[in-house]
Amino acid sequence: MPSISDVLDNAALHKTLLGLRLPAALGLVAVLLLYVDPHWFWPGLIVSALGLPLELWTSGAIRARKALPVDGPYMFVRHPAHIARFLLILGLVSMTGMPWLLLIYVPLYGLYIGYKAGREEAELEDKFGTQYLRYSKRVPRFVPTLRPYEEGRPWYFNMKSFRRRYGEIVLVVFPVLYVACYVAAFHFR
Repeated sequence: MPSISDVLDNAALHKTLLGLRLPAALGLVAVLLLYVDPHWFWPGLIVSALGLPLELWTSGAIRARKALPVDGPYMFVRHPAHIARFLLILGLVSMTGMPWLLLIYVPLYGLYIGYKAGREEAELEDKFGTQYLRYSKRVPRFVPTLRPYEEGRPWYFNMKSFRRRYGEIVLVVFPVLYVACYVAAFHFR
């Protein structure tokens, strides 16, 4: 029986899943718009909107693996992009008011980011060696610290990285999605 690593590292499966990202996202948006609950819209919006600036900040704080990411949000937590995406989607799922969806989403995303973070950390250790080990000892994996990594720059932002990581698309898509959910919740119920 193949391990979870064998399954998740399968190149053909990875390529298929990448190809399904857009159709799956559109399907999830359709479900969200059909089932958004007016009572859960505002709490869900707050949670999702907390992830948006973090996602945007994270997108501009990476220098395309040319240097160890220690700037911006990476000064406080090793995987801010995973946290941002978790919050973005958690808020959207919450808007449906369906607890069973949360019971599916939270553990599945937790397993996914745990696996993906482990892979990324192994790659970073291979590439940056003791520099990464020193960083990983001082900066927590998922729970942000109030004591920032001293070698990082808090206000670092690279527009080229932001564009390469589709920051402009995220900046437009999520607010439009929030408005669409608002309209669906309060004007088509």
